[in-house]
Amino acid sequence: DAVDELACLYRETDRLDEAAPLHAEAVAIARAALGDRDPVVASRLHNQALCDRERGDHAQAVVRFREALDIRRDAPDGILYTAAALTQLGGALRLSGAFSEAETAYRDALAVYTAHL
Repeated sequence: DAVDELACLYRETDRLDEAAPLHAEAVAIARAALGDRDPVVASRLHNQALCDRERGDHAQAVVRFREALDIRRDAPDGILYTAAALTQLGGALRLSGAFSEAETAYRDALAVYTAHL
């Protein structure tokens, strides 16, 4: 949707303070329209987590990446999205200093890629 696209544009052009509330709005719109477990909600959460990470809020990024991952795992076509979400989660965990958990996320992503490619 346009709100998410504008938020991504702001994030990608380092306008993070403008992007953050738009990402939150995009998540809220998707939840209201599609429910909490829809893959679109996962995508919006993923984008919000990227913004959190770029703003230096690694703990919040981890929370959002985990929620997006949980939704993606349930989606019938979510295998490669799951691997990508695991990779992003690993990055957020690494940046937050949770190296052991990051390694687990990276290894899980690698296993998914290897099994399905």
